[in-house]
Amino acid sequence: MLNLNIYIDNYCERIDPGLLGEPLNAISNITFFIAAYYLSKSLALQEREVNEVDMQSRYLINLVWFIGFGSLTFHVFATIWSGILDIFPIALLILCYSYFSLRRFFLINKYISYLAPLVIIFITLILSKIGNVTNSAYFAALSGIILIGFISLFYRQKKILFGMLLAAFIFSISLTLRIFDEILCSNIIIGTHWIWHILNSLTLYIIIRIFIEEKLNKCKYKF
Repeated sequence: MLNLNIYIDNYCERIDPGLLGEPLNAISNITFFIAAYYLSKSLALQEREVNEVDMQSRYLINLVWFIGFGSLTFHVFATIWSGILDIFPIALLILCYSYFSLRRFFLINKYISYLAPLVIIFITLILSKIGNVTNSAYFAALSGIILIGFISLFYRQKKILFGMLLAAFIFSISLTLRIFDEILCSNIIIGTHWIWHILNSLTLYIIIRIFIEEKLNKCKYKF
């Protein structure tokens, strides 16, 4: 039986199994809570403006809260069980956003939209054959953001295009820093993973803010 309390040492900053082994990696998770807070405020204002509850946006924002909590837990306890708490809400947000965005941004048939999370899972499995499974999932997510941007170009939705390309640019830097955390460890003893948290929270803020505003736009112009 798998021991969920097995100690995990995945990051440059961690030097021992203690609860304070990754102070920067732990503290930097506050940026997820900040992003979730401001997204919640934005959503509340827009729901009042259109007098309609946006359950999909609420769900995505709740996942951002859980991502912050899960990541904080993992970087404090550094065990298998806390690693599951770290990964699960991230995976769920990636899969849900891929489906929700096609439906909301482009009004694509729901059955076709169901293919989006399946494609992300497929890309992750393919890339995992040549590299780290977790990084493969993030590369798949990056591909998804870029793809949404290109689809918005076809639909001539410039705001979505700009937002997705900006998010993809930030996330590309973030993913690079995640990969180089251990590689640069001998030169940067605090590692680079904490910057990954900051840039990821910014990426999530951008793509979810666009998602919220698109709901507002459609409510304004519906008949």
